[in-house]
Formats: sequence, structure tokens, C-alpha cells
Amino acid sequence: MRYLIAFLLLFNAAYAAEAPAQDYVVATIGEQKIYYSEIEMAAQGLNKFLKENFDTVRSWKLDFVRQYVARAALTKRAEREGLDKDKDIQFELEQARRGILSDKLLFRQLDKVKMTEESLRKYYEQNKGAYQEREKARFSYIKIKTKEEADRIMKGISESKSFEKLCGKDMVKLTYWNSKGTLFSPELKGAAAADIDGLFSLKKSGVSQPIAAEGGFYIFRADEKEEAKDLPFEKAKGQVEIDYKQLVQGKVVNDYIKDTFIKENVVINEAGIK
Repeated sequence: MRYLIAFLLLFNAAYAAEAPAQDYVVATIGEQKIYYSEIEMAAQGLNKFLKENFDTVRSWKLDFVRQYVARAALTKRAEREGLDKDKDIQFELEQARRGILSDKLLFRQLDKVKMTEESLRKYYEQNKGAYQEREKARFSYIKIKTKEEADRIMKGISESKSFEKLCGKDMVKLTYWNSKGTLFSPELKGAAAADIDGLFSLKKSGVSQPIAAEGGFYIFRADEKEEAKDLPFEKAKGQVEIDYKQLVQGKVVNDYIKDTFIKENVVINEAGIK
């Protein structure tokens, strides 16, 4: 129900359309007639799920009609009681009118935007660095409780002792890849993000400095590494299309607004705004 009410707020209940011959009256409010074609037009704005309910479930359609007619009747009563003459309400109505007209005008321009495979590939080539598989690594690690224990292991590393022997059965070997910017399996709560990201600067077999986190310290070793690499266009295409469309549509809107300012002789007194 709340979806219907929110949706119907967008419509002017005083709407009156030329009713086709096969149309019929679904309700009357005094002398005002509400035709089924008007209800159908309102229903076109519903999302796919709600529109399917409107088309297939009679009880749902009746509920929609009741809500629509209720909104129309309330609007008529508000006008009869003079609410439409209130200055604050007139201001809100004008803002809604401006919003609807300006949005429709811009959407009409955006509908003209066409993206070709060629333009997408060109954008991809110009911004290939933004479409990469992140560098990733597999790690082993040990969690220790005190700084003294961590220092003992680091001393052993400096003396070229084996990480496995220093950690013993407490060493945990991760079997999956970690990517920079993602969370690790260990609960590194409280660890600095820079320390975690810094693990990816380790060379293969390199060992990190102790990383302080809740409950103690972690020392990591990079077991395997794969550098960041460009995604092929076919894999990146979905995101490329989203990014390029946003860029092009933003430019279309900005250019159209600039042209409108010129045509409508717009001047904003920015210096006078306090």
C-alpha cells in the first residue's frame, strides 16, 4: 500500500484525458469522471513487479484504483477548502512542476546518447589502468601475543632462520589468494590499513614486520605473488559501459544546461550571495 500512495503522489489527480471509444468510467467524484485509461497511464510508472501485479491480480488492481481515486478525491477536497491558494503549497507545487518539466527535458536529451562498441573500446584503451585485476598474494602467518615473542621471531628471520621452524605448529598457511584492499581471513581488527596494504609490497618469501591488532601481533610471509594486470575488454566491458555512460551523460547534461543558460539569458549574482 505504501508503494501505491508514494507513487500516486506524483500524479495530478485533476488529470482528464480524451477517453477512447472503448474506454469506460471507473469512478466519479461529483461531476468529475475517472476513466480506466487514466488508471492505466498511472500504472505505467510502476516497476516491473508492481506492474505485473496490476496486470494479473484483480484484487491488487482494485486496491490500486481505490488508492488512485482516494488521492483524486482528497485533492478535490483540498482545492474546495482553499489549500491550493496557500502560498507555501503554491511554492511546493511550482517546485514539483519545475522538477517534472526539467527532468523530462533532460531525459529527452539523454535518450539521444548512443554508445557504440567502438566508442566503448576507445574509452577502455584510454583508461585501461582503471580496469585491472588487483595484485594478489598467498600468505602464511603467525599470531603471537606479546611484542617480545614477535621480536624473537624477527631476530630469527634476520639471522636467516626458516620461517616455518621459527613458527612451528603455530604457523597458518592460507590456501586462497588475498587481494590488496580486501580483508584477510585473520581477524586483523584494529590493524592499520596501511600495514595491511603494505603486505603486498613484500617480495616472494618476504616477511613483514609485526602488525599490531586486537589480541596481539601478526607476522606474515608472502608465499606466492601475482602482479596487477589489465583485464581484457570482454571482462571489463560491463563496468566500462557504466563508467562511459556516466561520463557521456554528465557531459550532455552540463552542455545542455550551459546552452539553456545562454538561450534563456541566465545570470547568477554569485557575488551577492552571502
